[in-house]
Amino acid sequence: MEIVLSTAREIDPESEVYIFGSVAEGRSLPSSDIDILIVTEKDAAEILPKLWERGVKTPFEIHVVKKNALEIYRRKTKLIKAEDYLATSKIPLAPS
Repeated sequence: MEIVLSTAREIDPESEVYIFGSVAEGRSLPSSDIDILIVTEKDAAEILPKLWERGVKTPFEIHVVKKNALEIYRRKTKLIKAEDYLATSKIPLAPS
């Protein structure tokens, strides 16, 4: 998870990174994926290859959206800022 956060910030210092889905809602299973939302004005084509190069893959499901789409996610699901999750969670996410 730390790699996702640091890579997003390296490419766009203004980016925001959130965890959502079953992990954020506290109902994940060992087989669950880990949904990550990266909010940035950069294109996914700029961010995703960097993450893949750095070994970020399954179980992470990465969603890259522009800032104007953030409200749609907020209405649909619980979002937790990645920094907050990393600072407070006792449950480690898959290898970062």
